[in-house]
Amino acid sequence: MQGSAELLPADIVNAPLAQSDYKRALRTEDRYARLTVNVPDVPFWFGEGDALVYRRTTRGKQQFTLVDAGIGVRQPPFDQAPRDGTEQGEPQAL
Repeated sequence: MQGSAELLPADIVNAPLAQSDYKRALRTEDRYARLTVNVPDVPFWFGEGDALVYRRTTRGKQQFTLVDAGIGVRQPPFDQAPRDGTEQGEPQAL
């Protein structure tokens, strides 16, 4: 069975990319980012230790989480609550 690229004319498959193609590709994340929820980003490890922080999408914002695998605790790395008096809560066990 032939691959799908083999079924297309060579001028379509090998067409050079225009600047507009690159601009459209850069806007793809902005277009679809609002449609995803609870998608974790790449974790950032702190040196050689057991702790990391990662970001994930929520509805209309981003949430940061600090994980200390050495002691088995997951908590916000800083106060992310809006300044309306809401409490942050206790750290969650892993």
